[in-house]
Amino acid sequence: METTHHPPIKTYLDFLRLEDGRFVMWRLTHDKELDEYWRQFIATRPELKNEFEKAIRVCDSVRLNDCRYADRQSLLNRIKDSATRRKHRRLLLRRVVAAAAILLLLISPSAYLGMRQWFGHGEASKELTGEILHSKDIVLTVGDRSVTLPQPVNMRIEDGRVYYGNERAAALKGKECRVTVPHGKRASLTLADCSRLWINAGTTVYVPTTFNKGTRDIYVDGEIFIDAAHRPSQPFIVHTDRINVTVHGTSFDVLAYRNEVAPAVVLVRGKVMVTTPRNGSMMMQPDERVALTNGKLEKQTVDVADYVSWKDNYLSFSNTPIEKVLKQVGKYYNIRFTTADTILTGKRISGKLYLSNQIDDVLNSISLMTATTYKRDKNIVKFIEKERR
Repeated sequence: METTHHPPIKTYLDFLRLEDGRFVMWRLTHDKELDEYWRQFIATRPELKNEFEKAIRVCDSVRLNDCRYADRQSLLNRIKDSATRRKHRRLLLRRVVAAAAILLLLISPSAYLGMRQWFGHGEASKELTGEILHSKDIVLTVGDRSVTLPQPVNMRIEDGRVYYGNERAAALKGKECRVTVPHGKRASLTLADCSRLWINAGTTVYVPTTFNKGTRDIYVDGEIFIDAAHRPSQPFIVHTDRINVTVHGTSFDVLAYRNEVAPAVVLVRGKVMVTTPRNGSMMMQPDERVALTNGKLEKQTVDVADYVSWKDNYLSFSNTPIEKVLKQVGKYYNIRFTTADTILTGKRISGKLYLSNQIDDVLNSISLMTATTYKRDKNIVKFIEKERR
């Protein structure tokens, strides 16, 4: 990870209020790159060890649902002013961590100015309702045997066996493997050729446990990101119900849920060929997205992070309709939102949402994003417009 220049750090508060949120994001996501970054940082700044450890303790113990502000920029400004005056330090610390740990969609000041106009106009409902659905387990099927996996795991195919869980001894043997990942879960799978799949929520993949000498074929209903091992003499083909993607070695995202209107491919590196049974084919270059829309393949240049960031534990949005944001959030956390005729209809969001394992983290995030408060009654969540002051 490249070194990032930070303002002088002297106390634990300085760690918590870094502008890029890097310290709190590290404690929230436990990202491996950030692990290495902060390990190197403290190795070169041993005099800060006590303050560093204190910041860790504080960050890990704070309740994330204490945030009361609807605007990240105003919140950060208040934090800075309070820090300068050194008053109300305990309250300051709670809000610093709540703001940074939630890191909801890092809303820009201009975006927030638009958000403030969402309320108090027309007859739209002042409530947004969501239902937390029961998440099923990941199901791994090899041959005629199946196992359920309550938590996301890294699976690996080797010597005709599919290994799963923390113990290498846990394995199933057979010629074909099926992985079904429900909404609210994700998984990863390393194939027999060392290609790696990241499997998104609501996805089923079918793969062989060994590849023949001809082509390497897998079948997908849903969304995967794949880093395909380079084998020029053995093309890798991803099959879906409407498009196929042929590669020799590259990284790309395939979005092809059967109920999605437009299946699509986003290319990170290398070259791929997208083909269809009746609508022709198209070669892709990095930073391009090809979608099958109204029976026609259409290509556009994109910021690939907006489409593949989910595999790195965050969602990236750029002027994205709020309905699409909530649909993606709902897929990852298995929440069904009712957005019709609400105050949010037709609005757009830009920024990043870091994915947490705790449901209250995302509920706080949505509350912060939409300038609402939320209440939970069993599995029903209501986001209610805040009173204007």
